[in-house]
Amino acid sequence: MQSKKYPKLLIEILNMSNTVILKKEEVIGILGSKDDVEKLSKEQYIIEEKNIPTECPFDGCDSKDIDFKFKDDKILIRDLTNPSHEIEESINKWITCELNISKIIQELLLLFFNNIKCFNIIQIENMYRLQTIYNENEVDVVFSLSKHILEDELFKSLGSPLIFKRPVIIITKETDDNFGEINSMCLKMPIGNFVYPFYIKDFENKESGEDLKEWIDRILEIKKMEDEILGDLPTKRSELVYNIDINPKYLLSFLVRLKAYKSKKGQEKYDWKEMENAISVAFRYLYHSDIRYGGSVQSGKNVPDNIFFVKNRENNKFVVTGVVDTKFSKAVDLNAEKTEKYEEYLKLARSNPYAPEKIALVFPLLDVKTDTSIQKFFDRLKKKMKPGEFCLVMPIDTLEILVYLYLSAILRGKLDLTENDFIKIREQIFDTDFLEKTCKLDSNLYKLNFEIIKNLIKDIAGKESSVESITSRIMDKK
Repeated sequence: MQSKKYPKLLIEILNMSNTVILKKEEVIGILGSKDDVEKLSKEQYIIEEKNIPTECPFDGCDSKDIDFKFKDDKILIRDLTNPSHEIEESINKWITCELNISKIIQELLLLFFNNIKCFNIIQIENMYRLQTIYNENEVDVVFSLSKHILEDELFKSLGSPLIFKRPVIIITKETDDNFGEINSMCLKMPIGNFVYPFYIKDFENKESGEDLKEWIDRILEIKKMEDEILGDLPTKRSELVYNIDINPKYLLSFLVRLKAYKSKKGQEKYDWKEMENAISVAFRYLYHSDIRYGGSVQSGKNVPDNIFFVKNRENNKFVVTGVVDTKFSKAVDLNAEKTEKYEEYLKLARSNPYAPEKIALVFPLLDVKTDTSIQKFFDRLKKKMKPGEFCLVMPIDTLEILVYLYLSAILRGKLDLTENDFIKIREQIFDTDFLEKTCKLDSNLYKLNFEIIKNLIKDIAGKESSVESITSRIMDKK
């Protein structure tokens, strides 16, 4: 079993180094311990190599007629042409240490994953792309020690994994330049939610590591569902659908970066008004809504982030008014919220002369402190609520899979072969009978988790398509 001390030492080296090749004395200087360097060398985290002197070490002397010998931890160099030119130095000045990036990154990822293995590494200019296996799935890592990665290099590094839809973890130093370049690339490339930014310092943050693992597990789960559907299609058609599906998914990219950066407490690099707008756009994708109103668009006014309407496809009438109030704290304590604001939101929704019978207060959030905090908040608010009004807590993961379903040619392609299945999913998650059965915390209080949506999608996708059945009977006729 490897020492628990190794990850701490490796993080320190990566944070303090700008290159993968250092002099041994530099590594000793970073760690402050020769013994620690020897241990890392023995375990092959760093690869040592002795350099051979080729000329006289004295300044201004270009003699190459020299002699040298190693003795203990010293090297003695003599100029045979100029006998007075003799120097004895620490051998550490003449030993280079190359960081074994593949082994180091694997060791650090094992802080959060118990079965991840790096099997290949490719250098792309000043960046490295590592291919790993995690739970029998390929996950790529793009790594750089630079304080300012270049967008062109990042573009080249991301090309291959994105073409093949492999999840990518970008590991870099935490600098404003790196943040800017990654953010710029995420806006320009069709990466959807397949790229996750992660800083070297984040390896010391257990919470950041848990967020990273949760992202990988979620994206691999979604990808598995897509692969299963693709596997049911003829090869040529699945290739075509696959290529269509790698088109830009900017909103998904925005949501996943929101989750990644919000885990870094006290370092808000985003304008959170942009995030409110992103959530508003997400609901605009999914339901009937006007993104010209609400939240930061009407700054200074006591209005919700978004108001949307759920329509019943059978009678073509609006049946639910959704009132959105987004929360971006890492772990929201809803019990700390005053209820007066939400009473006003409910009055606003009720004032609509065409208001549906039901009104849902929807809280998109990253996570909650505890379900108890939701309950305490609701106990205060429900006294002001009327029949047909309810609260729905919706983690960002849930909203993400709904948007993914909306944008995915693979999942939608399969589901659209049935009778308006996507519309059915959109409607069902605001049906109180469904909510009561699947995600009830209290009467008229619900928490709609990712797993509930995933199972709903699987149930619908598992049914035989009537269109598919009819088409096959026609096409199979001779």
